[in-house]
Amino acid sequence: MALTDHVDVHLFQGPLLLTMLAYNCRPEIRHERIDHPIYGNRRVEAKVLLSSFQRTGGGSLQLFGGTNLKSNAQPNRFRKVSSCASKPAEALEKREKEKQQPYQGILHVQAGDRIEELDHRETSLLVKEVKGWLMKLASGKGKISPSTYDTAWVARIPSDSDSSLPEFPEALEWIINSQLPDGSWDDDCTKFLRENMIKLNHDDGDFLSGFEVTFPMMLHEAKRVGLKLPYDTEFTRIPLDRLHSTPATLLYSLEGLQGLEIDWQKILKLQSKDGSLFSSPSSTACVYLKTKDKKSLQYLQKAMKHQNYAVSCHYPIDLFESSRVVDTIERLGIDLFFRDEIKAVLDNLYSFWTNEGIGWGSTCIVNDIEDTAMAFRILRMHGYSVSPDAFNQFWLPGDKFCCFVGELSHEVSAMLNLYRASQVDFPNEETLTKTFKYSHDYLLNVESSHTSATKKNLMGEVTLELANPFHDCLPRIYNNAYIKHYSIDDPWVAKTIYRLPLVNKKVLLELANQYAQQCQSYQPSELKILVKWWHSSHFEDIPSTRFKANINMLPYIYYVICSTFHEQEFGPLRIFFTKTCCMNTLFDDLLDSAKNITELDHLQNMIESWDTSFLSQKEYKIIFQEFYNTILVMTEMASKINQNLSPKFIHKYLLAIGTELIKSGIIDARWKIQGYIPGFEEYMENAEVSIGIATHLLMGILFCGDYLTEELLNIIYDSKLLKLGSIISRICNDIQTYKIEMKLGQSAHGVSCYMKDHPGATEEDALAYLQSLLEKTKKQLNKIYFTEKDLPKNIKRFNFDIARMMMFTYNKAKQDLFRNPNKELQSMIEFCLET
Repeated sequence: MALTDHVDVHLFQGPLLLTMLAYNCRPEIRHERIDHPIYGNRRVEAKVLLSSFQRTGGGSLQLFGGTNLKSNAQPNRFRKVSSCASKPAEALEKREKEKQQPYQGILHVQAGDRIEELDHRETSLLVKEVKGWLMKLASGKGKISPSTYDTAWVARIPSDSDSSLPEFPEALEWIINSQLPDGSWDDDCTKFLRENMIKLNHDDGDFLSGFEVTFPMMLHEAKRVGLKLPYDTEFTRIPLDRLHSTPATLLYSLEGLQGLEIDWQKILKLQSKDGSLFSSPSSTACVYLKTKDKKSLQYLQKAMKHQNYAVSCHYPIDLFESSRVVDTIERLGIDLFFRDEIKAVLDNLYSFWTNEGIGWGSTCIVNDIEDTAMAFRILRMHGYSVSPDAFNQFWLPGDKFCCFVGELSHEVSAMLNLYRASQVDFPNEETLTKTFKYSHDYLLNVESSHTSATKKNLMGEVTLELANPFHDCLPRIYNNAYIKHYSIDDPWVAKTIYRLPLVNKKVLLELANQYAQQCQSYQPSELKILVKWWHSSHFEDIPSTRFKANINMLPYIYYVICSTFHEQEFGPLRIFFTKTCCMNTLFDDLLDSAKNITELDHLQNMIESWDTSFLSQKEYKIIFQEFYNTILVMTEMASKINQNLSPKFIHKYLLAIGTELIKSGIIDARWKIQGYIPGFEEYMENAEVSIGIATHLLMGILFCGDYLTEELLNIIYDSKLLKLGSIISRICNDIQTYKIEMKLGQSAHGVSCYMKDHPGATEEDALAYLQSLLEKTKKQLNKIYFTEKDLPKNIKRFNFDIARMMMFTYNKAKQDLFRNPNKELQSMIEFCLET
């Protein structure tokens, strides 16, 4: 359905709800004005409830709100929308929109910029504020805006002692006091209903939860009071055959089934332990009106107390809220401030995890795929033991997912969370392999077809996630993109539109922007150090076949390390990582241009003693002299950081690692000159070293801040984590560069070596094998990174993110960013050239 043909459910809900209130009560007339993001300003003249509860005889007051759900569809309770709210006063008043100056790039440095030192006190105050409410999150029931619709249902309940009086007079008072003090009534609303009623059978997932369940009952009441509407419009029939036995999502909208033959006592068997039906106050209120069940009443009393004399559309919603708060904090890149608080929240979340997944509330008896996917991903990434078998129950015949067991539908936000969860898979988890393909294909189709176009923020998230796969995107680059996307006070959709104030919160955005600017503040000074080092080392005199000693490589390498180890205390790590990577790249280019074995023999002799007199060529002397000098500087700095390691040991350690890298490069050069193509296993044994990732990591860990011993350094050297990162880096490099290497005369690469082992195999066969090996290795890396307990945290992170750097460079960019820098990188290059 085209955007211009869309029926906005908010306009179905508002007109009919206001119409019903007007016909059931003697109102005082007020004016309201609705600002809608798609349809613009639509004036609605509304008659508002001000009459007494006795006017309609206690429980006979019929208050209906538009809701969304095909009879077999899940309640889209957590779907984001771009505007509106559940509370009328919030929905109808014009909210002051702050003009936020979006942060233009975590790594964005304009040439000539001078960035002042930031006042960290402001950041500290923001952190303190967030910690205050984050510490209470694990013990709460979920903070959510009140719902007029659900509160109205609670207001209908008559008192046990006097049926002419309400059991919850405060609920009725809340409804009255929540109305806006302006408005009158005209025919626009009923005209809209008449013209668009037929479109209700074409739900593309944009209607409110339970719409097809409750809306027919609203029409029945509208007919009773004489509204002229197309009552002959046919609606999808509600399948009730499983209602009495299965806790399906119809329980979420029981108030819409009152006219059907339902055994309400059987419904009580599906009651949650807290007395609710599907954690829905309105549905529970309906059941209480039918059964007078005491547990239902007790649940409603708690729900009213929790919301200060109103109720929300869900209670409790604690598990949903907890997972989304943690997810939001991490996506904004500010989780480093709240590690202890996040652990407490996740410990509580994990206590509710089951082999069948999880629901949105701690008392919810029905698990759903969206909350299961969100919890699974966050818990797994924090080292908790969770099994993907929890997703098996959501598979339908024909390889399709459902959101609730026993139902047929799914929606965008659930598939989005499923897609994100499927990327933290371990080896032999076929469920997640299927999950990834299904959710990825679904989201691609959604993006291309502009499905659910009215939900702007949600579709923005789809585009963001598809463009930034977990392994191919660096942390701060993703954080920067999400900061721009993040919306404060963002409404969500259930039976009504509501807000989660702790998920969409201004202070989180302020803190994210503050920290982003702090990350930016140290970059000019560090770049100046690196540029000065580059020029003093005379690297411009080295004839590089690939980059011609272009200084462009320096800001790019710095760019990627800043996008991972962004904390200010890791300045030495960023500087030395950039230096060693630059020299490795130059050295690799020099070896590509080596013309004879004698030249390589001189190199071999030089590294045995590190005596550059063995070298006759100027360019070799330049790079190896600077490499040795850099190791001396690294030794001095590392000795201050790791005082339990002697300078002599550190120097010997760094020199040995550097020597190993150079030797592996010489082997590659010999193969090229000789035209030798080794088998794939022989090739990979050397190529895992010559790619340089292990070297940069083993040197860099001295500046990660973790406590190191000689024994631990040996363990890291032999660790599988290091090997897997090297394999990933080499495969990514070979897949994207083997054709360039062939043009430069390099005969040994992953493609050619595989083809040698498999006579008759084509390049396509070799590439398919390398791609499958890459996917297999990524899963192994995931498992070790998320479950390994013996290695220090920062060292694991450094290893994992180096692999992501390589996947970002070769998989995502799929271009030579040295030759074709993006906007942010170009700004860094300009800064370097002018420094």
